[in-house]
Amino acid sequence: MNSSKQASFELPRHFRFYGFLFFMAGSFFHTIDFLGVENTVIWGMELTFFGSLALSLLLWTRYAVHRRLWKFLV
Repeated sequence: MNSSKQASFELPRHFRFYGFLFFMAGSFFHTIDFLGVENTVIWGMELTFFGSLALSLLLWTRYAVHRRLWKFLV
């Protein structure tokens, strides 16, 4: 068989999104199985808080650099 004439096919639309969604659902199930429901909820809230904090710091730092706010502070 000639390998240069392989059939190609298109992936469905939003294929990676569905894969990521199924991965996150599976990881959530295994986390509940490992830690228990209460600890999983607390762990999820902590991750959400620290992620929001990191994103906020990143965006405010970019804003300060873009607006050159350090000139007004000196």
